[in-house]
Amino acid sequence: MYSDKNEIYILDDEPGVRQSIETILIGEGYHVQSFATGLELIKNLNQSNFTPPVAALVDLRLPDMSGVTVMEKIKDLSPQTEVIMLTGNPDLTSAVDSVNAGAYAYILKPYNLDEIKNLLNKIFEKARLVKENQELTERLKKWNEKLEEEVHRRTVALNESYQKLQTLYDMRTQFISIMSHELRTPATAVMGFADTLKDGWTRLSPEKIKQYLDVLSLEASRMVRLMSEIFEISKIQEGKLIFNLEELNIMQFLRETIQDFRNRYPQFSIGFIEGAPVKIKLDPVYFKSVLSHIMMNSIKYSKEHLNIMVFTEKKENEFIIRIEDDGPGIPRAVREKAFEPFFRSMDDVNRKTPGAGLGLTIARGILNSMNGTIQIADKCSGGEGCAVEISLPL
Repeated sequence: MYSDKNEIYILDDEPGVRQSIETILIGEGYHVQSFATGLELIKNLNQSNFTPPVAALVDLRLPDMSGVTVMEKIKDLSPQTEVIMLTGNPDLTSAVDSVNAGAYAYILKPYNLDEIKNLLNKIFEKARLVKENQELTERLKKWNEKLEEEVHRRTVALNESYQKLQTLYDMRTQFISIMSHELRTPATAVMGFADTLKDGWTRLSPEKIKQYLDVLSLEASRMVRLMSEIFEISKIQEGKLIFNLEELNIMQFLRETIQDFRNRYPQFSIGFIEGAPVKIKLDPVYFKSVLSHIMMNSIKYSKEHLNIMVFTEKKENEFIIRIEDDGPGIPRAVREKAFEPFFRSMDDVNRKTPGAGLGLTIARGILNSMNGTIQIADKCSGGEGCAVEISLPL
């Protein structure tokens, strides 16, 4: 790169010539360095702070070396520097040879200063244009890089948007399919028993009527529960959960929740190993929803009279709740997928068990919003079954 100054080197072994040219060029606004020998100029070229001149006026015949040799040294370090050869030899062969070797031009002694100034004007105009071209090229390169980055960024964003839309489309298709099945089953039962009661209730015994009404109530509750789960999912996905945090005695809260499940499902053995009292800020309604979804999964997938155990553990910065059951368990390969909306493993147990596959999705959404986590793990005791582990920050 050129010096920011309009720098020119003058190399001539005649002091009077150097001084006269230097005086004129300084008056023209150039920054001039003068040298008496080729070795002196070359030594300057080898300095660590060397900045290439735009032009150099070099005497073709020097006492210590050829001007062409000096020009070659200059060109080695600064190919863009233009060299004007100065010669007092009327035989122009060597001057022409220097031009063929890379000199910009040659001037015969005695020097015509107007000719020198005219050549320098052309050299500096060329240097200015080269510099502008380099700057424009660099700016264009940077703009191209920015454009490529922007195109890449937008392409990535477009692909991400496409993937999201594809996921939403797949979820919508899956949702319609699952909702069609999950709602049609209870709706068909409700319609069937309602028609039976409407058309033949006078012929039915009170016990039969009660049985049919119980089924109607059960299937209606199933539809309401499904609608509630969908509503919860939508609030989680839209970030519209609003918590009313309270400092809960977590052991008491777990004890009461577990007792509620014992009362509702006496056919299951639900154990609870209590730890030391711990108080955690939670929303009691939403946290009970989390526990309910997990407990209901254990109950749905476990055979009657099997065990469900709840363990707790206080660590340095977190409180662990672990719910284990003796059900069929969840294979490791699909444990993370089990938290996706509507995920249902295609094994025999899942096909025969009613549900939309939303419980664990809701549980994780609520816990994540309260800075907690949930994961599926192996049972501590080993064997068949499932363990769901909740971690709450202290």
